[in-house]
Amino acid sequence: MPQILLYPRFTLPHEWHIRVWHIQEDLSFFQSFPESWSTKQSPTHPQKFLESCAARFCLWKLCQENGIDHPEFQQDDRNRPFLTDSDWHISLTHAFPYAAATLRKHQPVGIDVEKKGRNIMPIAPRFLASEELERWQGDEMAITRAWSAKESIYKMMAKPGLSFQEEIILPDFDQNPMLCQIQERDLELYWEDFEEFVLTVAGQI
Repeated sequence: MPQILLYPRFTLPHEWHIRVWHIQEDLSFFQSFPESWSTKQSPTHPQKFLESCAARFCLWKLCQENGIDHPEFQQDDRNRPFLTDSDWHISLTHAFPYAAATLRKHQPVGIDVEKKGRNIMPIAPRFLASEELERWQGDEMAITRAWSAKESIYKMMAKPGLSFQEEIILPDFDQNPMLCQIQERDLELYWEDFEEFVLTVAGQI
């Protein structure tokens, strides 16, 4: 059975970890996490359920690798995942056939995977500020990267209603990590372009 673990070229700071998976296995392969981590299967969305399990599988492996004993996985009233009574912050993402998780001690994190080739240009004005639209006009790769970056930052900030267009404004992707300030919080954003998808990970400095 294939097992494909993907590695970004960037190096994360100490006590910040990531796992990215190319899903080619069946559902049973990924359901090795504790039963308490399970989610109810939607009979009308089996692929989404597989993706969700794959992301939790990635997180479970990260917990094991970092000696986190008996982690209790929970979700808040907005379905944001967290580990109960833990110093470790987590974030999950999936976009078939990829899933990923990140784990960081003491500091909040956010992670996002975006497939390339989606019809993103028509919706760009909904999430890019006017200066961003002008800067990346016609550059589908940069706009896909920006969408993923804003998703990661939104997850990390954990502030309901935070505006992608007005409150998450990005500099250009000319350094990795990208450094930016969102609502007086200094952030670093790591990014990687894989063959079929973009990966971004955001954390507070």
